[in-house]
Amino acid sequence: MTMLTIRKGLLLLIAVVLSSQGTAQEEILKFSPKNTRDTFVRVQSIFGKAARDGAVPFQISIRNNTGRDRTWTFRFQEGNSSRRLSTVSTYQFEVPNGTEVRHEVTARMAPSFAAYTYRNLTLSVSSPGLESMSRNYSQSTNADFPTLGMSKKLARSSLTRLSDELKKINSSNQTFAHDVDVDALPSDWLGYTCLDAILLDEEDWTLVSQAQRQAILAWVRLGGRLDIFSENASDLSEFGIPLARPSATSETDLSLGSVHLQKWNGSVIPTKFISTYQAIDSRDSYLENQFGKAWDLYKGAKTIAFNPVLIFALLTIFAVLVAPVNLFYFAGKGKRHRLFLTTPIISISACILIVILILFKDGIGGHGSRVVLADFQPSPGEMRAYITQEQFSSTGVMISPGFSTKEELDISPVNLPASPFNPLSSRSRRATQYLFVNDSFDGRFFPSRSEQAFSIRSAVPTRARIELTKQPTGDTAAPPELVSNLPISITNLVYRDETGTLWKTAEALKVASGNTIPLEAAVESETKTWLESQSEGFSDSMKDQILELLLQNERFICFPSGDSSLPLETHKSIRWDDKVVVITGTVSKSKSVNESAPGNE
Repeated sequence: MTMLTIRKGLLLLIAVVLSSQGTAQEEILKFSPKNTRDTFVRVQSIFGKAARDGAVPFQISIRNNTGRDRTWTFRFQEGNSSRRLSTVSTYQFEVPNGTEVRHEVTARMAPSFAAYTYRNLTLSVSSPGLESMSRNYSQSTNADFPTLGMSKKLARSSLTRLSDELKKINSSNQTFAHDVDVDALPSDWLGYTCLDAILLDEEDWTLVSQAQRQAILAWVRLGGRLDIFSENASDLSEFGIPLARPSATSETDLSLGSVHLQKWNGSVIPTKFISTYQAIDSRDSYLENQFGKAWDLYKGAKTIAFNPVLIFALLTIFAVLVAPVNLFYFAGKGKRHRLFLTTPIISISACILIVILILFKDGIGGHGSRVVLADFQPSPGEMRAYITQEQFSSTGVMISPGFSTKEELDISPVNLPASPFNPLSSRSRRATQYLFVNDSFDGRFFPSRSEQAFSIRSAVPTRARIELTKQPTGDTAAPPELVSNLPISITNLVYRDETGTLWKTAEALKVASGNTIPLEAAVESETKTWLESQSEGFSDSMKDQILELLLQNERFICFPSGDSSLPLETHKSIRWDDKVVVITGTVSKSKSVNESAPGNE
């Protein structure tokens, strides 16, 4: 064997290894400012540099040995003014001298209906008194295939082959998945919102930290999908996944998302999985296709109307005043110098009149409608309320189009019907930019005289719950006993117990916090029909998911008996009408119920 042959073989081996590594923890920036020693900034991407929607996670490392404490600013800009929507995510970090810090951040992405598959990201890094750095990156996203994350063990022998097969189906698709080291997975649920599903080997799932596991499950409960690949396991409960039904051992709903157990041989993922994931519903498709003219909130909302008669009348009056009346009466022959005074007065007066008319017609602020699903999960590893909210609003005169909130929000605009008042419509001539800075959501979220709609998600810490205090055993037909520890009074509760039996409260019965919930037997078909009628206002896909929640064992669904504090607050100048607030969750079992359960006696 010649030296040339050996060299070619080594080069081929290196190429194969590099191709199998994909985008796992790609270092996109390492920067040492001039005139510094042992000081650097490093930025690594986790699931690539861009996505079709959601928030893309990055890891930032900063070492500061400049001789004094520093503040570093990172600015991620996705898109530009030529696009309907661009985003800017800004972070600041205090770094004491002589220390090295690491942070997880996310760069928000515009949904694909307001952008392109080809994305541009500009990363800028600066610190006062030091050299700054700016880099531009580009990445094409998949055209019609979901965005997947894949652990490195699964990707090692399969990612390149699956990506090649995917491109044969549609050359505009870029990759089957983004591979990632398990220890680099985000520990914040927001970092997974750029994905439609994440694929992990069973060993990888056992290696993730508690924070990473909680983040993944939170994202799943809000609509994500987790697939665990195993050679021998046959039951998801082996991995600590709660089952919605005892029979759902290989795939189970987890609130709005799902967890699947996938069989593989431990070395190669078959190409059949391309069609498996091609068929899943992507969030990108939901944002683009679920909010047309048939959407209940849009149909029932007061939209902005264009009044051509009023505009034509104002322009006609202005034209008459500023030309013939002004020229021949206010500044007649021999008084032409008055034009320098009368013309500005007429123009300013016309502007003031238009402003008064707008204020009178549209007012300050705006009005809107929202529907909310609040999912309470009281298990020790969670203790969160997972909030999913859909809202539509129209604005008059807005003093500030941005807003602030203390909650961590995944907020995405949705694709409304084309309109001159829709800033993201193809008929709009103005570019829109969203600015994300700490707790502030600045930019043109709620511009004046416009219509906007958003899908919003959040995971809010809480101890609120409904507790199962007694579970009848044997052949008794007695109902279970529940106690409400929710922060509000509730009504119209339905509950499916661990055996699959459906129960309900008496119609219109109100139950205050701390009280026992009296239950009676419910009829399956009647309950489903009733719940369908109570879900009006949600998008069609959310209506379907709420009905799916009804099928999950040990889950309740109810409604607040009055005003609720559960909706996620956005702009305080919008007068909101909470059309529907659906409260759901898994019951918490009391100590006595757990002790009497089979196997604990």
